[in-house]
Amino acid sequence: MPVKSPASMLKPAPALKINEFIDELGEMSRTGKVDDFSIRRIERDVRVMLDKKVGDPADWYMVLGIVAYLRGERQQAFDAIQNALRLGPNQMMILCNAALVYGTMGEVRASDLIVRKLISLSLDDKVTMGANVERAYGLLQFELALSLQEQYDKLAINDKTDGLSVRTSLEYIRPAYKEFAMPDSQLLDRLETAVNAVRNSGYEVRRTSSSTLRDGSVMLCLHVDADSDICAELNFAIADALVENYEDTGVALISLITRRLSQFSLAVELADMKS
Repeated sequence: MPVKSPASMLKPAPALKINEFIDELGEMSRTGKVDDFSIRRIERDVRVMLDKKVGDPADWYMVLGIVAYLRGERQQAFDAIQNALRLGPNQMMILCNAALVYGTMGEVRASDLIVRKLISLSLDDKVTMGANVERAYGLLQFELALSLQEQYDKLAINDKTDGLSVRTSLEYIRPAYKEFAMPDSQLLDRLETAVNAVRNSGYEVRRTSSSTLRDGSVMLCLHVDADSDICAELNFAIADALVENYEDTGVALISLITRRLSQFSLAVELADMKS
């Protein structure tokens, strides 16, 4: 989920507006159900704010980046996020959302670099630490995610609310990870190889979703705008690339597959029904 901008960083009115936009966009990002009317309204309002030089332009560019990402406008998303990072290189909201968008678009190296920068900047911030745990898990960085979870729990020791949505998943995979431990760097290599296999076939990752399997491993789905037959071909391409490049593909810990973009919303709905 996108992360809101702390009100203390901005004037009250812009801060409220940004957080209102982030709430709307966050729900669309979470469910995969994009409301075109709301997207157009948010984009129009943000551009008005930029033209009038109201608030922090870094925040507005980040919102535009999320808008473009939800529309599937990859280059526009990159351009807006790069502007946001240039103008607010150490702002938590900017970094958290950039890591999220990059990761779910398959830009796993860029996302990982930002997550590790965030860690160095947010050692005592529970909200950002929680976001770091979730993003590390989404990048299959299990060693990092488990370590960050311990730090998160220390920060939240007197807090009765638990905002860590991947806690159950982390606990479920812990035994498998201990038995078949693979360094985070190697897991990231395999994820990047899968993404490149999709890209080399002429497709781009539009969303990602994950689920824990009965054996404690994690299945990461790379959602693409294609039909079932194409996804089947992409899955063969991923398998071939992994076998060609690695003696150990990491199958004891992870499964990397493609699914139709339309299946992303269904996966979220099923997860919501279980929770």
